[in-house]
Amino acid sequence: MNRRWSRSPRNKGTVAVLDDLQARRCVYSMGLRVMGILGVLLRPKRAGFILAARPLVTELVDSGMYFDPDLMAQAFAEGG
Repeated sequence: MNRRWSRSPRNKGTVAVLDDLQARRCVYSMGLRVMGILGVLLRPKRAGFILAARPLVTELVDSGMYFDPDLMAQAFAEGG
């Protein structure tokens, strides 16, 4: 990706779904918004499409995915 792509009017509102820190930094530098897995799971919860995101996150953690405990606490405190 290059800066011209990221500034293109057709990409306004684009959200990159990433959890890798280096990739997030790259996308931030291009002026795009970033959302991680927690954000992806919390959106439908907050919109009422799923009853709870916590069981899904628990399954991911049990299968080996790492989430920062402080970030998880913040996400669930805000309605997850």
